[in-house]
Amino acid sequence: MQTSMTKVAYFIIAAFFALSDRSAVAAGGTHRVKCVGNNTIQKALDKAHDGDVIHVVGNCTEHVVIEKNRITLIADPGASLSAPDNSNPAIRIRGQNVRVEGFSSISGGNQVIQVDRGGSADIVNNTIENGDRGILVTQNAYARVARNIIRDNGESGGVTVRNSAAADVDSNTITANMGIGVSVDDGASVDLDDNQITLNTGDGIRVRGTSHIRLSLNPDLGQANFIEGNLRGIRCQFNSSIRSGIAQNYGTGNTLANSLVDCSVNGPV
Repeated sequence: MQTSMTKVAYFIIAAFFALSDRSAVAAGGTHRVKCVGNNTIQKALDKAHDGDVIHVVGNCTEHVVIEKNRITLIADPGASLSAPDNSNPAIRIRGQNVRVEGFSSISGGNQVIQVDRGGSADIVNNTIENGDRGILVTQNAYARVARNIIRDNGESGGVTVRNSAAADVDSNTITANMGIGVSVDDGASVDLDDNQITLNTGDGIRVRGTSHIRLSLNPDLGQANFIEGNLRGIRCQFNSSIRSGIAQNYGTGNTLANSLVDCSVNGPV
């Protein structure tokens, strides 16, 4: 009898600690990573639980994959992350409600940041540069891209949203990329407000492949995008649509005029 009671007591205690552990995971913990020696962001992520906050210190060189949910990756002042090569993204996000914030530079990779496979992310207040592409949102994923500098990326361009993905792209500087500033393709949908889209070798904004963009319709912003010095300002084609709240600001212009072919337009462009 005593043995049975002991087993019951152990079961109750184990159940209590299991519940306590789940509560701790739900609440989230805070960790600090200083990228020196063998310390890496990925090692911290591998040990992290859903909901954890990871502060990054120093200059990190690695490919990072975030598959857990509600992870916040926040940089201390001056912290940076660079991919060691172009084989993979510098940061790949597959978890839900991930936040990447405050890096002085995230650079390199075939994409600097990629959100895919139904992942979702807030990408806020970073400099995103020197990759083949700045940001790729794809495969039913979602991203809010706000107040970043996205510059000096390669021929794949600044921001690409495709494959039934969606994004809110607000108050960014998207400049001097070797391809298109913002590309929306293959059944994707994007809201664009208050961005500076300038000096990109390709079009400032291109939407095609049964995709949709909304310009200056964000209820909190509703401000025109400044689109200057690109190949075209906006190119829309292949059964896509534009819905616009106000006319966009083209500054002193782009090399070519807007091209809206096989495109449904609602509102001033």
